[in-house]
Parts: sequence; C-alpha cells; structure tokens
Amino acid sequence: MCFANIIVFGQSKGGCGKTTTTTNVAGLLAAAGKRVLVIDLDPQGSTARNFGVDLDDGRKLLESIAYGEDDPTIHREVRTGLDLVPAGRQLRRLVPMVNAASENLADSLERFFARFAADYDYILVDTPPGMPELVTAALASANSLVILQDADLSTLDGTDEVADSFVEAGKRNPELRLLGVILFRIAANATKIRKTMLEAVCKKFGADSKTAVQRAKEKAPISVAEEPVFRTVIRDQARTGHLSRFQGHLVQELADAHAGRAGLWRDYVGGGAEITEGAKAEAAGVLLEDLVAITIELLERFEDAHQPNTEMEVAAS
Repeated sequence: MCFANIIVFGQSKGGCGKTTTTTNVAGLLAAAGKRVLVIDLDPQGSTARNFGVDLDDGRKLLESIAYGEDDPTIHREVRTGLDLVPAGRQLRRLVPMVNAASENLADSLERFFARFAADYDYILVDTPPGMPELVTAALASANSLVILQDADLSTLDGTDEVADSFVEAGKRNPELRLLGVILFRIAANATKIRKTMLEAVCKKFGADSKTAVQRAKEKAPISVAEEPVFRTVIRDQARTGHLSRFQGHLVQELADAHAGRAGLWRDYVGGGAEITEGAKAEAAGVLLEDLVAITIELLERFEDAHQPNTEMEVAAS
C-alpha cells in the first residue's frame, strides 16, 4: 500500500544533510499550517536533538514496528502542528529481529505507518545510512523519495545505493516517485562542483544536464523527469547547522532570533515576504533562505511527480 502523504529522505552515506533537511522542512511545513509528523528510522536518533527533546533509546519504536502492538514514543507538538516519533540505538536490532521471526519488514512498516497516515498532511521519514533493507522497506509504503547529495564524489556511491532501494521498492509500490536529489553543503562560489554533481546525478537518472540548466534559467515549470536535481542548492553553513543541533533550535528559529522577531519564516512561506537584511547578514538567514526555497520546490515537485505519465528511469550502475 502506498500512503499518499509519506516522503522518505535517504542517503546511504552519513553526514549529508538528511536530518537537517528533514527536520527543517518539517518545521517550515508546520509553520505554514500543515499537520506534520517526523518519523526517525535512524538509530543515531539525531532528529530529537534538532527539536531539542530528550534522546530516546528506540526500544518502544523497535517493538512497535516488529510486534505491531504498543505505540512508540510520540513527542506531541515539538513545534506547533508538528509531532515526532524518535529513534535510538535499539532500532539497530530491527532488521535481524524481523528476519528471525520470518516476517516481512515492508509489511511491518506498512502496518506501522498505517497508524498515523490519516492524522497528518505530511509524514517525513528520516532513514539511516548503512541499512539499505530498512530504506527499501520504508519506500515500499511511501509516496516519494528525496535524496541528499553533498560535494564529496564518494557520496555518489551512497546515492547509487538509495537508487537501488528505490528501484527494488518500486516493484511492490509502483506509485513511488523520486522527487529529486538535493545538493547539500556546497559553497556559493563552488560552481565547478555544482556542475560536476549536476551532470553526474542527471546521468544517473537518465536526464540531460543541459536541459535541466536551461529550464532553471528560463524559470520553466519544474519537470521532475527532466530535472532530477533540485534547482535550489543548500549552501555551506556548517557552523549554523552545528549550532542548531547543539541548541535544539531549527534554523528558522535561529534566523528569527537574530532578526529580532518571531514568525519570520511563517510570513516568507505563507506570503512570499522578504527575509530582513539583518537576518541575511547572519549565516542562519542564508541557510533559511535555502531551506525555504527547498520546501517550496519540494511541494512543486510533489505535484509534478504524481501527474499521470510522470516517471523517472534510473540508469544502470
């Protein structure tokens, strides 16, 4: 079964911005008035840090998925309109536990997701690196996949692995669509790196990079099939990312604090208001601009990817 509101964020190499992007997009969607749930399937459990809540050992989530009985830990209203199901180290036992019981992991996750699907506008799932079986199982019930890709060429191997999970999950879930690849933590002046990554990702997903660049220049309506890479690049603002996680604040909250007002991002998402010059002068404001643009583009891609006859082929590795 495909749940129409589930978006999975994936990358098999760690440290590529999955959790930062997942949590901040969730915060922006909630600020725009949507009911949002973040489900963390990464045993590292970093989503809890980003929202400033206590870390979890993952035991209740493990048992909830594996046995289908008790509910997992749910942090309600970590932000207005936003709930969180945290993960933890115990979740590393999930795949061998389900396999030992001769259960199907995709079936187990489908039952788990079904508990929440009707209660939210969007469910964003943060998946772990190095656990491809779990990623494939999550995608088997998801509507869409977003892949994160940083400036390290070795990350393309991780993108290949997630693409393999996408193809495998699509055998069970033909409604699954790729929304695209987000280039993460790339310096604004690193034009050669951007070009190299764009070309490599377009080739992987059977698209022409020149066409993708031209469509972006012309501000043509987004075509996921022709533009597998998000037009928006998340620039390198590592210090802000670390500060956000250390303090348990989302990037938009850091930018608002610097700008001396609340709800700055809410105006920006809801009505296209400009971010103040004060916020722009702060790294958090720069990162917020990118995350707002990513969120808006993600919604546009969500609509395009699920139009009739919109499909994307993954080239052979």
